[in-house]
Amino acid sequence: MNVIDDDADTPEQIIDEPEITVDDEAAKLLKLLGGKNKKEVPEHEFSTEPFNKKFYKESDFISALTKDEVRSLRETDSVHVKGKNMLKPILEWSQLGLPASIFSVLQSLKYDSPTPIQCEALPHVMNGNDFIGIAQTGSGKTIAFLLPLFRQLLSNAQTQDRNSPGASPRAVLITPTRELALQIAKTAKPFADKLNMNICKCYGGQSISKQIADLKKRADIVVGTPGRIIDLLCTNGGRILNFSNVTYLVMDEADRMFDMGFEPQILKILKVIRPDRQTVLFSATFPPKIQVLARKILKDPTEVLIGSKNLVNENIEQHFEVVPDVDAKLNKLLQILGAKYNENNGKVLIFMERQDACDKMVRKLLTRGYAVMPLHGGKDQTERGGTIRDFKNGIIDILVATSVASRGLDVDNLNLVINYDAPSHVEDYVHRVGRTGRGGKTGEAYTILTPDEEKCASDLVRVLRASKLEPPAELAAMAESFESKLKEGDVKFGSGFGGKGLEKLQAIRDKHEKLEKQVYLKSEEKGSGEDGKPDAAKTDPAAAAAATAAGFDLDVLKNFKVEYSSKARGLEATCFYAKLNINDLPPTTRWYVTTHENYLRVIELTGTSITTRGRYYPPGQDPGPRDDAKLHVLVEGPNEVSVSRAVGLFRENVLRGLERETSAAGDDGSASGGGGGRYAIV
Repeated sequence: MNVIDDDADTPEQIIDEPEITVDDEAAKLLKLLGGKNKKEVPEHEFSTEPFNKKFYKESDFISALTKDEVRSLRETDSVHVKGKNMLKPILEWSQLGLPASIFSVLQSLKYDSPTPIQCEALPHVMNGNDFIGIAQTGSGKTIAFLLPLFRQLLSNAQTQDRNSPGASPRAVLITPTRELALQIAKTAKPFADKLNMNICKCYGGQSISKQIADLKKRADIVVGTPGRIIDLLCTNGGRILNFSNVTYLVMDEADRMFDMGFEPQILKILKVIRPDRQTVLFSATFPPKIQVLARKILKDPTEVLIGSKNLVNENIEQHFEVVPDVDAKLNKLLQILGAKYNENNGKVLIFMERQDACDKMVRKLLTRGYAVMPLHGGKDQTERGGTIRDFKNGIIDILVATSVASRGLDVDNLNLVINYDAPSHVEDYVHRVGRTGRGGKTGEAYTILTPDEEKCASDLVRVLRASKLEPPAELAAMAESFESKLKEGDVKFGSGFGGKGLEKLQAIRDKHEKLEKQVYLKSEEKGSGEDGKPDAAKTDPAAAAAATAAGFDLDVLKNFKVEYSSKARGLEATCFYAKLNINDLPPTTRWYVTTHENYLRVIELTGTSITTRGRYYPPGQDPGPRDDAKLHVLVEGPNEVSVSRAVGLFRENVLRGLERETSAAGDDGSASGGGGGRYAIV
């Protein structure tokens, strides 16, 4: 059966309103999401039918691989795997044990061999594990979650209760944008046709009545955006669509969904899906705040990172052009098009920040003879679908778009991406330029900046250096200027939208302003030792008395053991780390230092990875030669500076924890001096 196609549907009447600024777009999005968040999704009794989600059996060839061979394979592709049940990667499709019906589709689509993310993801997902996959755009994530989906649905009989109202699919795929939903459905179509399964696409911008009619026919798989899925779940009291039989859930481009404010809707959707489901989450970036949310909705997931988080595909050649002012941007764009348009003999994607700017740019390029069309949220779905088809089919060679096209747009022979307006987030930059250089091909990306876009320059320099690339001198100078102003307090570091309704966000930023500065400043703040690492904490007499009353020795703090080291990962990459002994800290301090909130704060401010290792040993007891190490915190980072700053923040947390100890002792009347001591980093 074919995928249910909504492209020909007549869109709902849309009242055009002027959208001039980013703040206007943000306000409209917040208003829309506010309405969606108020909806209560009807709940249905979960299916209790057992289902099988374990289909992977390791082949003899893979079993024979030694640990050294697996480590070498992963180092070659810069693969990092975390989790309790880590499996060896596959090397060929045949090692998955796929049914002939699925394997034949792979062969017909000429997927010769699995990509690194597929090699790592497929064994874990087909083994029934919850999974987090982080890989560059164009790396094959879609096939990595589609193959286990069809394998599971093929092996488990339809479990829908005849008395269950409405459509009750067995798999749900949630995406942040319509374009990505369409792309996934297109990739899944050959498998669905072969296996006689129906896929229903559910997204906004088209008539909901047509989608309801499609759901009534039969829907084995639903692919859609959170808002429209919520609408359909709530329609007619929940008698149109329910998720009581869903056993396989996918969230693609999860970071984008949470950035767009879809978290409340996603949590509502998850609430009506059977809790023993298998959940798979994929993304090109994975910021710390999303890590927290992922842990809420996944059970003991295996996490696979291909390359480095938030880094650009190495097949993309990045260029940065600094022009005197905004008026000079157009000339620079025309120069780039003049030099590259015919040379590349491929398609070009130009990114603008605003919808009206897209339309104006299209008019300017049309008058200069370029075949170009706009793509943005102000166009209805029929227009957008037609534009994308024309772009893919070569009717037009240049597309001018807002970030709506930066996720999920997969076009062959797209060789050049131009950021006419610089992106406001690092993640947006990664996804924008990731539209080229896909599937192992090479591509080019240009970003045009003006001197007043120093904040963006600072972000770009961090991306380049994290990718072990040297930034251009002019871009580095802009970043240094921003850092200098940040140090003097002339500017504030922040990201995302401003505007009405976000005062709480601004208050949080102001509260942590001092700590945020440390991420960008090259020089250490007052009190740092000559080696660049924070000095040990010092105490005054009152603090010493209160600390003694609290029942711990100040020498424990002064000798707060930190072991710095580094180790090679692959041929070029080096990981720096530090081990912080927390075993001998007082109980309340130890608890405070290791709270989830404090871990997240350090991760956000330094970009390091933090884990708790070892086990607790009482005072006077030391581990034996074969015992686990004493309880400690392991900090890992890409460079020595980030690790050192993370250790400094941990020291601050230790001091705050000790303050709680001394305050508690003073409240109990056991501290002398009556005032309770305070510790400070000097």
